[in-house]
Amino acid sequence: ADSEGQRKQVLTELEARLQRTEDKTRAYQAKLANAQTKTKDLKSGIVSIFKNIGCQTGGEELNVTESTMLTYLGIIEQRANEIIQAHSSFIAHSQPSSKQPASTVLGAGPSAPVGSSNVEILPPSTAEERHSDEESDEEVDDRPLTRDELQARTLRNLSKRDSRNAQRRQRKK
Repeated sequence: ADSEGQRKQVLTELEARLQRTEDKTRAYQAKLANAQTKTKDLKSGIVSIFKNIGCQTGGEELNVTESTMLTYLGIIEQRANEIIQAHSSFIAHSQPSSKQPASTVLGAGPSAPVGSSNVEILPPSTAEERHSDEESDEEVDDRPLTRDELQARTLRNLSKRDSRNAQRRQRKK
């Protein structure tokens, strides 16, 4: 009798778990349908904008997919910049009384050309911090740290790393 009660309890728990799983499945299916609808709307919007601003297709039919959306958006952005630049030039030439040079609409990006500056990336090294000579044996224990101890250790390690990075930069100069 007792084992029958346990079996019923297990069965009840499994049925409840199944119900929760089915509810989650329905919720995720609804989210998927919503995302698919939005993606479909985005695709049709991209096709519409692409055609309306005069992007060249080479006579081919547009086939916007999820994997090509960013490519088409990049082409749209480029064409939009061309249109804005043409409009800016037209305005500048149609107002000859203006003594100020026409301001460029484009080119407000980075001041250095791409590839002209050497970007130095210094990844953090956990090995140096862990095996530092300055650490005492007390700090290597396995007990959980309090919030204050964790903050103090983090600040100490950050200052060590900053000083090492500054020394590396000085050596490279």
